[in-house]
Amino acid sequence: MRFSRLFLNVALLTTFVQAFAQPTAPALRLRGRVIDAATREAIPGAHLRVGKIGTATNADGRFELRLPAESRTDRLVVSYIGYQNLERPVTGSLDRDLTLALTEAPHQLAEAKVYASARAIVADAVARIPQNYPTRPVRLTAFYREANRMFPGGRYTYLAEGLLELFKPPYDRPKQGDQTRVVQYRKRDLMPFDSVQIRWVQGATFGEWADFVRSRIEFLTEREHYDYRLIDITTYDGRDVYAIGFEPKGDRGKHRGTLYVALDGLALVAAEWRNTEAALKRRSDLSTAYRKAERKVEYQFFNGRWYLQRATNETVIEQVARKREHRVSDELVVTDFDTTTREGFRYTEIVQSSDAFSNLETPYDSTFWSRYNVTLQNDDLARQLQERGTQAEAQRVFSRPDSAVQPPSPKTSWAASRRPLRWRGYGGEWALSLVGAEATGSGARVGFQAPDSPFGFNGSVGLTSRPLALLSYSTTHWFGKSGFLGFRLATTPFAAQGGYRLSQRLLRAGWRWNLNPTGRPIRLEVGVGFGSSRLSQFLGRFDNPDASLRIDDRRFNAPVVEARLQRSITQAMPSLGLSVEVSRRREFFVEATYLLALAERERLILREGRGVFPQTARLNLPHSSVLVPADQVGGAVPFDLRHGQVRAGIRFKRLYR
Repeated sequence: MRFSRLFLNVALLTTFVQAFAQPTAPALRLRGRVIDAATREAIPGAHLRVGKIGTATNADGRFELRLPAESRTDRLVVSYIGYQNLERPVTGSLDRDLTLALTEAPHQLAEAKVYASARAIVADAVARIPQNYPTRPVRLTAFYREANRMFPGGRYTYLAEGLLELFKPPYDRPKQGDQTRVVQYRKRDLMPFDSVQIRWVQGATFGEWADFVRSRIEFLTEREHYDYRLIDITTYDGRDVYAIGFEPKGDRGKHRGTLYVALDGLALVAAEWRNTEAALKRRSDLSTAYRKAERKVEYQFFNGRWYLQRATNETVIEQVARKREHRVSDELVVTDFDTTTREGFRYTEIVQSSDAFSNLETPYDSTFWSRYNVTLQNDDLARQLQERGTQAEAQRVFSRPDSAVQPPSPKTSWAASRRPLRWRGYGGEWALSLVGAEATGSGARVGFQAPDSPFGFNGSVGLTSRPLALLSYSTTHWFGKSGFLGFRLATTPFAAQGGYRLSQRLLRAGWRWNLNPTGRPIRLEVGVGFGSSRLSQFLGRFDNPDASLRIDDRRFNAPVVEARLQRSITQAMPSLGLSVEVSRRREFFVEATYLLALAERERLILREGRGVFPQTARLNLPHSSVLVPADQVGGAVPFDLRHGQVRAGIRFKRLYR
């Protein structure tokens, strides 16, 4: 059976991914082209391996594989779904252009003994995952490429490549998360900086979420939402495999495609699938529409277990307002793996799912890249680079392995496409605060008589000391390595707090130190803020018989007037806090603040009780229209704020790249 080449002719730069397995300069080189023996057509995506070192062909079927000297006595194995494996010794294949012809495997559906149903095959394959996949941690080395092409016009906006290491816990523990770190990285922006571009989030973690066996994707586990049918029996990596098609039932299933299951052992060896139209609509919003999302994933057999080998993805996204289509493509090829590892990576090394691979800031090491195979440019990409006048610079960044590697100039170093920014990032935080309202007297009595008006009142209220809960929102900008500057608003969100109401406005700055630089960041935060707190107490609502009432040159014509006593405090607020990073974009924090009063004002606040835009008068005390008993304990406003305040909350942040 001819395997459907779903991802192999996409706009993935139509170049090929090559091996990055050797820590030292490779001594041997294999190069050539893989074709169909009958039609003489190129076979894109064919896998080539020598031992654990592997690569894949590009859209033209071409490949290049560099090997260490000790691989001279090994054998080259070429495989592709639907074709018989081809093997030949490395010796005799070196330093010449090879043409490797694969023979299509014969159809065997009518001859093989199959299960009663395709659903039963899938169910048994899932049950046998612990027997077919690693039950000990494994560390994979992989080459990853990401690119975005914009239509109309077909212009590439960026090309990013990297050497990744993936830590995969045992496959019988799917809830234990994978980890990815970037060993080396390089990028080339091909559009002006002022152009609107799509940056693909989660790209660097592609090897985690594309591994459908370990992640237990829904078409494996939620089988009640899918229909399965046996399409054929074909060949993969020298083994007979079932080709099982799956379709969603209604709108519950998100995917449709083909699974490949080995007859011997029932291992899930490969799959290709795409999102349904209903799933694409659920991912879309008013500004961005998903038009297509397709993936293909393959596994390789080594020492009795199956390991991730290759994954490709193409996602088509439309910017609705601009009528622009972006085709974001990912390709990952595992080039080596270590089965002796036991531990994952340090937290500071791990790439987060919220990171955009094209925005990483890993330093560029030209010496490192000169020792490894690099991606050959396809004709279209080379032409676009030439038109932009950046061919020479691109050759420095993406030079051929047999070319002299020149160090990038300071002006064009692609370690960071943008100029260094003094401001490092921004974010917001939600927090709940506790602060004490302290009663300096047992109650408050206040009288008011408006001049030349029958409106007046005598109000009184009992007072108690009590804690107040505040909900606060802050915006923060980070600068330098550890500095921050922010603005905070806080208010009491709950009405029943002893009649008290508190609001705060604060401008703050400070510094942070990471107490755990080798692990998950735990930061000590020292800051100081300047702002105001307004603590008020409800006196009552009073009828207004005067439709022409004027207070403090404001006209009050509402039938009800609400009165509150207020203490307004200008404060300095030194703080000491601790934060723990949950992810690159989220932190939990707790903070203690000391409220140091610099100036205070006492006020009577009168406000219309009705109306869309009610009038408000703020009368500073003492005032000629306000009567306060001379013997009232604590003065006109017998309550104050205590000096301590505690805050705890979550911080959302985004760093500039």
